[in-house]
Amino acid sequence: MPSKKVVIILSITLFFGTTVLADYTINTGVTTDPATTPLLLNATGTISIYGTMAINSNVTFTSATPLTILVYGTGGTIQWNNNCTLAFPAGTTITYINNPTAPPGLQGTPASASKILQIGGVKYASANDNSNNVVFDFTQLNSIGGTATINATTSTPSVCSSSVASFSANELLPSGVAYYIQWISSAGGTFSDNNTISASNTSLTGMSTGQDTVFCNLYANSGGSTYYSVSTDTVLLTVNAIPQAPTASLTQPTCSTSTGTITITAPTGAGMTYSTNGVTYTNTTGFFSGTAAGSYSLTAKNSSGCVSSITPVTINAPPATPAAPTASVTAQPSCTVATGNITITAPTGAGMTYSTDGITYTNTTGIFSGMASGSYSLTAKNGSGCVSSMTSVTVNAQPARATGSLSGSASICSGSSASLNIAVTGAGT
Repeated sequence: MPSKKVVIILSITLFFGTTVLADYTINTGVTTDPATTPLLLNATGTISIYGTMAINSNVTFTSATPLTILVYGTGGTIQWNNNCTLAFPAGTTITYINNPTAPPGLQGTPASASKILQIGGVKYASANDNSNNVVFDFTQLNSIGGTATINATTSTPSVCSSSVASFSANELLPSGVAYYIQWISSAGGTFSDNNTISASNTSLTGMSTGQDTVFCNLYANSGGSTYYSVSTDTVLLTVNAIPQAPTASLTQPTCSTSTGTITITAPTGAGMTYSTNGVTYTNTTGFFSGTAAGSYSLTAKNSSGCVSSITPVTINAPPATPAAPTASVTAQPSCTVATGNITITAPTGAGMTYSTDGITYTNTTGIFSGMASGSYSLTAKNGSGCVSSMTSVTVNAQPARATGSLSGSASICSGSSASLNIAVTGAGT
């Protein structure tokens, strides 16, 4: 019994989520009409053409997503045999591989403006000219190796909402074609250059926070009256929020502490750091102690590196301490007055009070009268509560009184004289 050869054809279909990616290949020497080949007509991934895709009637590919059409070598061809339209879904690209600018590529013989390549809603090219509001002709696309392209990039994929995002684009078009570049941001904002031929380099400001998809559209017109979107690329941009300006409280220097404290109470959170000069962001607590007198610009930086606006604060100079009192005992005790008076002549001024014991500061004149004998430590306190060093004064003890005794005749006759003796002892004798 003769042997038989069994050919097993393995078809591989890739599933991504709910999308089926079905590729199709037209091999060298093979001619395939998509109108009569459902697997080709319904392809949803990459179509590789080594042979010929023959267009004999109007054909619309069914894919809801863009196709990638790869035309290989010198034999890969999309051939229009009749006046008809080949329609691919929006976003489809055609690229020549290995021999990117040589015919056959796109062919329509005889050339006719009714042999049309349509991509999405745009009449992209025809075999003859753009008389039917078609953007290109087949010869132009063959010269650049497929459909026109634009590739967009950004040097700033992650920015703060107050910053500038920079974008650039490289376009591939047939020579002599009029075009412009359009940028659209899903996060809003304003482009520095847009809808012009020079917009291949532009910047974006004023965008809202979040994930931003930036669309770069290439519009072209090879001679007609209307510009058409012929290629689109997207760039992802992350726009990070800026922290709020810091809320802070201050502890000012005192008579005993020459420095102050700054405490930032908001914003807070993981990754937040703080600065008093806009340069150093090593502080993670928001607490700045031992801060010298001066003006400070408080800012907060989040984990994305975005910096808040400034909150200005001032640490005051430490309050001045009064000089030690200048004083004298203006009246010492006498034989008849047992107390003295103390008069402070400096320092003086509004809010100044004085004490003779370092405790009670109710005296506002610097005059202390009726002071008993003894040593006193004089101090002055100003309106800030700062106390001077001491000045010591002494109120002397009251002088001792003199005493005496009387002796002599105790009894005499009227008209006679007597002798008396007085003995005095004590101070001044």
